[in-house]
Amino acid sequence: MRALLPAILVLGVTQIIGYGTCYYAYAILAPAVGLEFAVPAELLFGIFSGALLAGGLASPYLGKLMDRIGAARLMAIGSLAAAALLFGLAASPNIYVFGTLIVLLEIVGVMILYNAAFATLAQLGGSKTRRAITYLTLIAGFASTLFWPLTGWLLEEIGWRMSYLVFALLHLGIALPLHLWLAHHASGRHATATPSSAGVPVPETAALSGKAGRIAFIAVALSFALSNLVAASFAVHLVSTLQMVGLGATAYLLAMVMGPAQVLVRLTDAVFWKALHPLTVAIIGATSLPLSALCLLLGQPSIGAAIAFAALFGFGQGLESIVAGTVPLVLFERSRYGELLGKLSAARLVLGASAPFAFAAMIALAGLNAALIALIVIGAVAILPLVVLRARLRTSGRLHALPMA
Repeated sequence: MRALLPAILVLGVTQIIGYGTCYYAYAILAPAVGLEFAVPAELLFGIFSGALLAGGLASPYLGKLMDRIGAARLMAIGSLAAAALLFGLAASPNIYVFGTLIVLLEIVGVMILYNAAFATLAQLGGSKTRRAITYLTLIAGFASTLFWPLTGWLLEEIGWRMSYLVFALLHLGIALPLHLWLAHHASGRHATATPSSAGVPVPETAALSGKAGRIAFIAVALSFALSNLVAASFAVHLVSTLQMVGLGATAYLLAMVMGPAQVLVRLTDAVFWKALHPLTVAIIGATSLPLSALCLLLGQPSIGAAIAFAALFGFGQGLESIVAGTVPLVLFERSRYGELLGKLSAARLVLGASAPFAFAAMIALAGLNAALIALIVIGAVAILPLVVLRARLRTSGRLHALPMA
């Protein structure tokens, strides 16, 4: 694990930059963009939903590319492309150019965010990959905590255009050099190893295959997709949701609870849940998401309920990030890890792409409480496939026969 520490730290920094600039900043900057271009907020969130959909559709192809040329190399290319697109956003003359660049940015995001980082660790980490993924998500959990207030401050001080310019410089000046170093560090291993040995040297026969593998993949994909629909709704609208329940200016501070909650639950996973199967961790994470919405629904406008909402959402979001990498790592073929991550991401993002727009539209049509109830129901349904899959594997004696790397 010590040999992996530099790679984990490098990826932690670049994931904070990547998620902060390509994901969390959008909701803060969107109102100012809409004001300048004279377009409603619903259109801007519709553009973002379409961009997430495009990223999801591109994920399987880019996942194969990670397996073929090395994920770290693809991350370096993605950093350069992200910088160019962010420079373009800063200079957008109209909503059409702005929207097109946002779509391209979310496609490029697949090359620089968790999927690529997890694949990089798998190609470097051997049997330590699962722990390395957990440690990486511990660091990256600070992305929202840092970038929500940072983006708000930049918006007030220099405006949305200069904010995107600053983000471009972060990719060009920090993320790109770090990814180039990582690509150089990883190139020798990727070039001299087969795909299976580059990932984790556990025999492929340990993985689920045939009909059992297909059923398991469908169950995992369905659960991840439904949970992501809930998570994506709150991730984009967390601050505005807290403002809508009457918490005003304190919404920013309360929303920041999510980041430490993510870190806390990931630390718990790293220290206390080492022996838990990733499917069990996935069930805990999936349960936290509807519980967070239930707390806000029943307790608003209480500050305590808002803190519970943000914390539970942070727990769910934090574990979701881990299990997105560890569940396919222990269930399916290691030689196709990047490709399988891409397919699961496609399932999550294709369904979740509509979440920011649908959540905003439902609030406008039926009110916040109705929107929260809908997310509670969806989140509860998302738990069921994982529970059934775990029960089937336990009954067949395969649950703990599967690798736990």
